[in-house]
Amino acid sequence: MAVTYEDDGGLAAVTGEATIDVDFPSTVNEDDFLWLMVVSRTTYEPSYPGGDWTGFGKSNNPNRSCMYAWMRATGSESGSVTVTLGASVDSYAVMIRVSGVITEGTPWGAAMGAGTVDEFPWFSINSMGGYQPGSLSVVLVGGLDDEGAIDDGVTYDEVFDYTSSLGSDGGAMCYTHAPPGGAMIPSDLVTFGIDGQFHCKAAVVLLAPHNVPKYKTPSTIAAATSTALNVNYPATVDAGDILFCKVGGGSNTHTWSTVVSGWTEIVDEGGGALYWKRATGSESGTALFTASGSATHSGVMYRWADCKETGTPYELAIHNYDTAGEVIIEDFVDDPSVDDTWCLAFTQVSDNRGGGSATHYFSKNQQLSTLGSDSAHHLYAFPCYAKENRPGADSYDINSFGLDYVTTSVLVLLPIAGGGPTGYANDVNTVGTAAIGKINGVATADIGKVNTA
Repeated sequence: MAVTYEDDGGLAAVTGEATIDVDFPSTVNEDDFLWLMVVSRTTYEPSYPGGDWTGFGKSNNPNRSCMYAWMRATGSESGSVTVTLGASVDSYAVMIRVSGVITEGTPWGAAMGAGTVDEFPWFSINSMGGYQPGSLSVVLVGGLDDEGAIDDGVTYDEVFDYTSSLGSDGGAMCYTHAPPGGAMIPSDLVTFGIDGQFHCKAAVVLLAPHNVPKYKTPSTIAAATSTALNVNYPATVDAGDILFCKVGGGSNTHTWSTVVSGWTEIVDEGGGALYWKRATGSESGTALFTASGSATHSGVMYRWADCKETGTPYELAIHNYDTAGEVIIEDFVDDPSVDDTWCLAFTQVSDNRGGGSATHYFSKNQQLSTLGSDSAHHLYAFPCYAKENRPGADSYDINSFGLDYVTTSVLVLLPIAGGGPTGYANDVNTVGTAAIGKINGVATADIGKVNTA
């Protein structure tokens, strides 16, 4: 199911009032994304509404201001919401409804906050990341004159252009664009007939639900100065979860082994090893991993849900070790075979060094230990919604002055049932139904994505 613009509650307008009532759309379903905009002819900004509304942004310039708020609907919304204005002045507002948006966390992958535009006869829409198949970029614009757009640009489609003759005139405009999966959305420019036109705008790239693997809370770090290392299981483990255990220590010559049932070695090199297991749901306590020599060793167990259900749940695994002041995340030799994967980098450092910022990967978990000669474990990750957009090589600083052993294992974690936007046909090799979408790299109006791997 792709993100879809549905409708709005119409333009609200008041003059000389301290509040404005903004109508909900006539139909509101559970988990719909509602976006509210209010613009006023005053420097004093409108207040955010209460209840389930969350502030998105405010801005002001002399004699003008705007406020944006959003909410994930419960489905019971009706009537209107009352917004308190900064002053009893000419004000205009609108609320829009979008369906098919993710139902947990922040619903957008990129955003351009509520901004005030100078009195030019145009407004620009910044280039933003498309992030994934099925997403939709939405731009909501408000102003204080009733002169509509005379050139709507080339990238975005106009949804509405409302104007009011009340007070000093004013209105609202909305534009949308459905980007190809993972593509950058180009900038666009909308022009008007007169100066002093629409002066505030905001944009979001709303995300569609995907069957991407889900990151779950990992174990706490375990450390021991010994050959034996008992690594904690995560506090909760469900049947079908994929567990990864990264172990390593203060020697680049030690090798690793385990006799615990179900664990399979991915790599054992340079003093660090990575294992995986498909959980039964009965796991608890610790799992014993044994090094070939005694040193300060440490390990962390990571948990992921909604992964490939049979066979090996990962691909393209690579490994490196070094003594350096930064962690090197190597590029894969090929693109992932399907969409909606996670590119994961598991790192163990023989000192308690945290990791800095990488260019593409971002930090999911960092844990440090001061036992013995110290140690650290990092998990960096990149969600690869479109298989052709793998992140490439990357690195991040650990400030170790090149004195510590660093082992990093990188792999692609595969999704359940091939991934893809929820409700889309994904693992098919033919085309011809309305549900199927990205053919030969060209996006069409109704589409999901076809994997030919």
